[in-house]
Amino acid sequence: MMQYREAGIRIMRLRESNHLSREALAEIAGITAKFLYEIECGRKGFSAMTLSKISEALGVSCDFILFGRSCADGTTEKAIEVIEQFDVSQRRKLQLLLTIVFELCRDSAVLREKSVQ
Repeated sequence: MMQYREAGIRIMRLRESNHLSREALAEIAGITAKFLYEIECGRKGFSAMTLSKISEALGVSCDFILFGRSCADGTTEKAIEVIEQFDVSQRRKLQLLLTIVFELCRDSAVLREKSVQ
């Protein structure tokens, strides 16, 4: 049950950093607020489907919830820590900015490939 306790703590912290009430997250995940409370306290386990819905609602991988990591080098977790410092409206702007940066990087990689050919 120790693994469930740690996962529950991560869920609770992520929920709070996303400014979601227990009731709101429970509704998204299709479970009761009482069951979510028991998950967060480590008293109950959860199905893969429930884990999937919770992780999607919180914007993290299932691996992150279960193991506290989703990338071998920890870059994902470091990025999440930075992102969690923004409020919801700032996160939307940050998402748009990151999308632009991604597209610029992708486009420059395509141009490099074309120049090599």
